[in-house]
Amino acid sequence: MKKYSITALIGCAAFLLLFSGCASDTAKETTATVAADATKISIEELHGQEEKILTSYALLDAKKGTYRIPISKAMELIAAEAAK
Repeated sequence: MKKYSITALIGCAAFLLLFSGCASDTAKETTATVAADATKISIEELHGQEEKILTSYALLDAKKGTYRIPISKAMELIAAEAAK
């Protein structure tokens, strides 16, 4: 098994989270939140919503068993798997 650098693993983790189904569900959630509010949202509020999404756990789809986990935990799991 090839050994990969931690930077490459973190990059892969970020890519997977951003472009996986979880990320698309999260993007839909953020878009729906922003779209539901007809008033303008400040950059600080938007960043607050994004921070919550990146640092919290959530059940995304009970039937599929899809969950959102904090990005830091996802990177730890990927690094641990790669170290095996």
